[in-house]
Amino acid sequence: MTTSETPRDITLGAALGRQIAADRTARGWTLEQLAERTGIHRNTIWKYENERTQIPLGAISDIADAFGIPPHRLMRTAEERRDDMRRERDASGD
Repeated sequence: MTTSETPRDITLGAALGRQIAADRTARGWTLEQLAERTGIHRNTIWKYENERTQIPLGAISDIADAFGIPPHRLMRTAEERRDDMRRERDASGD
């Protein structure tokens, strides 16, 4: 079984949620403030950040717009975060 096939794999969705939370808090924004900027309810954003629901493409675009970055940059940063999370997991032996 390869690392990418492990049962406890770290998904892009999980990394994207963590990246959204990191970008939001780096700006000093609350969930409510991001919700106001995107039109997405704060509870839904919380669900995205905590991997409780998948993030639709339209929401990715809305969130990236609120952050003032193109959606592909948000996705690329999330991919890098996922890769980092996998390396940390593998280094810890989980």
